[in-house]
Amino acid sequence: MKYIFKKMQAAGNGFIVFDNRKKIIKKSYSKLAKALCQRSFSVGADGILVIEPSATTDFKMVIINSDGSPADMCGNGARCIALFAYLNKITGKQMKFETGAGIIEAAILGGGKRY
Repeated sequence: MKYIFKKMQAAGNGFIVFDNRKKIIKKSYSKLAKALCQRSFSVGADGILVIEPSATTDFKMVIINSDGSPADMCGNGARCIALFAYLNKITGKQMKFETGAGIIEAAILGGGKRY
């Protein structure tokens, strides 16, 4: 199966970012992260970030580490997913999104043109 993703980094942490609001990814995120995050044999990253639908905020952020374990929150990951959401017109410059650690409020300052 082919998946569309964007590789992003913030402060040295690299992530593979997916928009899964339409539930295109049906497989386990854990298995996907283990397969894609291997630096020598695949895309390589510290983890994957997945945007899912939310009933209460703009979207939900799911974080899976490169070893397949879930994480509640990652500050650098939140920076990446906020920019991804803005650039892909999922949100405006002001947004709220769910994480395992609670609701995060983010704002894009400046042009938001860098990946």
